Amino acid sequence: MARPTLTAWPRDDALRQFRAAIPHFSTTLKKGQAGRVAIVGGCEEYTGAPYFAGMSALRCGADLVHIFCSHRASVPIKSYSPELIVHPYLHESDLPPVIGDGGLPDVTEGEHASKMRVGTEKAVRWLKNIDTLVVGPGLGRDPSMLRSAYDMAMIAKEEGKYLIFDGDGTQIPLRIPECVYGYQKAIITPNVVEFDRLFSRFRPSVKGISSFQIASGNWEEDEVEALENEEGENVRKVAALARFYDGVTIVKKGDVDIISDGISFVQNRKEGSLRRCGGQGDILSGSIGAFTVWAGNGREEERGREGEEDDDDMSISVTMKAAVGGSSILRRAALYAFREKKRSMITGDVLECLPQAFHTLFDDAVY
Repeated sequence: MARPTLTAWPRDDALRQFRAAIPHFSTTLKKGQAGRVAIVGGCEEYTGAPYFAGMSALRCGADLVHIFCSHRASVPIKSYSPELIVHPYLHESDLPPVIGDGGLPDVTEGEHASKMRVGTEKAVRWLKNIDTLVVGPGLGRDPSMLRSAYDMAMIAKEEGKYLIFDGDGTQIPLRIPECVYGYQKAIITPNVVEFDRLFSRFRPSVKGISSFQIASGNWEEDEVEALENEEGENVRKVAALARFYDGVTIVKKGDVDIISDGISFVQNRKEGSLRRCGGQGDILSGSIGAFTVWAGNGREEERGREGEEDDDDMSISVTMKAAVGGSSILRRAALYAFREKKRSMITGDVLECLPQAFHTLFDDAVY
């Protein structure tokens, strides 16, 4: 039976829930406990995207970042930073790029299939030891690359890892939606074009969402009023897509970020950058990659406290918390970078502003 209502959370209250999950510094922490994130992406044309995603995760506080990329992309990415652990396990086939609808192309025979299998087998031992897999930054549309990314994502899913599909990685839930049905540790972060592609293919009904339930909290007046106009319809579409995937969290990027798991939603309308240089979405996916670890650990700690019960009605999901945190820190960092650089701002400037953004948003939560 369709749920007629959708719970609206104020952005600041949702962000407060994420802040509570940020791990405090401690002399007892060991390498890896603050997060081990892996990025699947990086091809001959796109080497910057996985770098930005990986460095964002590190700048936000993850301990270790692995990048699984093609051989052609590995040397440039290694040269960008010694902080990233780069595995050149993906194979570029140079076959025609994947376009149109339908499933992923069948690349199961011949030389390409053999090289794909070898790369995936090498990746398995690393995938077992990560917390979150970000699929898509700089992935491209090469059939072998997409198939390998899908295989790695399914291995990570079997291991119970968090999954984030970004950029060309959104082709996987678009073409094989059943691979994430009901997997509540998955997040899809489409931009406007990618969201329209997903929504147009599956056309989930918004009619089952007849009303919004307004959660108590610190609401700004225009936040509630906006739900009565076109923005309310946009929220319904995002929530309907999340319900189609049965609990996957959708982060629709735009002038207003809309985040929903089909049960609740958050709109982030905080000021960001007016400059739309490429790469900011990679910073978002990397940030969320780090934050899923903390939000997940925070939920487990709550459930493990003696004498306390976890009340899901009083909080948003782990993936929602992480997504709100990622959306918020990107917007704040982009705002700082834009104020300084104006029209000259590039994504590297946003990356450099992440520490300042983290400090102003979350500093009192980590000591």
